[in-house]
Amino acid sequence: MIEFVLVVPLLATVLVLTFFFGWAMKNQQQTIVADRYAAWQGVLANDWPTGGEINTVSLGGQAATINVDYPVGTAGVVARFAGEINAVGPEAAVLAQDVYVQQCPQSHYANLSTVFPTSVGLWASMNGDISWSHIREGLEWRRGQMYFEEGSASVVGNTFYPSLDQALGSIPSPGDTVGTAFRQLYLTRW
Repeated sequence: MIEFVLVVPLLATVLVLTFFFGWAMKNQQQTIVADRYAAWQGVLANDWPTGGEINTVSLGGQAATINVDYPVGTAGVVARFAGEINAVGPEAAVLAQDVYVQQCPQSHYANLSTVFPTSVGLWASMNGDISWSHIREGLEWRRGQMYFEEGSASVVGNTFYPSLDQALGSIPSPGDTVGTAFRQLYLTRW
């Protein structure tokens, strides 16, 4: 019996820390989701939400302080991608320029920092800013750009489709059924 009384403070400490870390993780995950929401909302709807809108929509009005920043620039992912592709070769550079760089001219970032208030003194001393950044390319990906449907205006399809189609069409019997099935697999929109 006395052992249980001696262990109660340890169990209470573990329980309190479990609640604190659960609360902290919930706040961190809410901040991550809110940051992604801000970046995607800005790119898809061209409506960059304010800190108050983010607090209402994503954080349930629980954040005391929200700092949001939306830097825009071409020195992000697109520029790094183009530099790496240019090193591969001229054909790859032209394809990357047509498919990717022209379609996504700039990267959009959402930098979000939040502070969640607490009235518990111990938790307040361990509480601090939660910051997160999310990068989103400037345009929504268009599915029709990449499928290989016959007669499509897909740059990738017109680049890679003829040689693949010729190879699958030249498979002799009895393997021609496999070639036809595979051809239908990539010609059909998924």
